[in-house]
Amino acid sequence: MNYKNLTEPKKFKSILKAQAILDIIMLDKDEEWMRITTYYPNYLENVDMFKIDNGSGDDMFILFSEHGVIIKGFDHESILSPHTKNEFKIADGIYNLVPKKLLDLLKDKSIEQESVTFCIWRTSEDLEWNKGKVSIPKGEDDGKFLLLYINETPDNWKTWAEDYYEEEFDIENIKKIYSNEEITLEMIEEMNPERDSESALREIRKII
Repeated sequence: MNYKNLTEPKKFKSILKAQAILDIIMLDKDEEWMRITTYYPNYLENVDMFKIDNGSGDDMFILFSEHGVIIKGFDHESILSPHTKNEFKIADGIYNLVPKKLLDLLKDKSIEQESVTFCIWRTSEDLEWNKGKVSIPKGEDDGKFLLLYINETPDNWKTWAEDYYEEEFDIENIKKIYSNEEITLEMIEEMNPERDSESALREIRKII
């Protein structure tokens, strides 16, 4: 996915929330480490955060504030990773053009601001997404494959999930979740009969 093709912030946040809910339905607390998308509402004051983690050392932190949205991505195998250099250093251009009010959102230690291979942002005034001007050697990548974990439609999530979980899903329940409809015990039970539906619903209600 090209970062320019990301949807507008309000819809983007709704998509990420749906993915986080679906991961809660599919994986209980003991399997939380396998969840791809996790939602942390009000992680900082008036700031909501999502983390996408593929479990292989690559992740994205996505923060929403009144000033806009910022995405910090890290591909541990990318040539742009500070860890690949003799002198630990962020690649030139990644953060240079990021507005300070958005860049400051990455200061929390748990976000590991220095572990970065790409940064994408969109202020509340912007009409499109932005990315720093970074020189990427031919044949190399900055980790943009992580954007493929953003499933913008129920069909996209269904296709991804059937590969990830190795089972088939009814698209109707996925559509309801993407449409922000009320989550019910019946929906959870239909999607994952082995899940403690009441426990899942309690966890979901903490983030919606």
